[in-house]
Amino acid sequence: MKEELEICVRSLVSFNELYADMIKKGFHEQENFILNDIYLVKDDVEVSLENEKAIFSNYVLIRETVGKRKILVLKHKEVNKNGEITKQESVKCPITDIHKAYDFMKALGYKKLFEISDHNILMSNGKK
Repeated sequence: MKEELEICVRSLVSFNELYADMIKKGFHEQENFILNDIYLVKDDVEVSLENEKAIFSNYVLIRETVGKRKILVLKHKEVNKNGEITKQESVKCPITDIHKAYDFMKALGYKKLFEISDHNILMSNGKK
């Protein structure tokens, strides 16, 4: 599995205000895309709020970056007692059809948790 770093933040200002502030600070729009995600877990996983850590520590994601690519992603996350992600790894496999991938995962004993369609903007200041 490949270890990765993902940063998500909650903004206390409107999207337009945040976007304008980032542009003023030297950031530019690197990518603008729609993600369609289907989250899956093994059939025997109990789906409940009390089991959230177990659910999101090991799951499969069928991801479509609209107009670009489709992939199957196995995610593994280690979470501490405060609910903070301390380590995150994934294995990715290109696919050609998200519906066939879903049928394949169902046949392997997985069930759908939920689907999300999300508008994403990747911003960069050119620094690593």
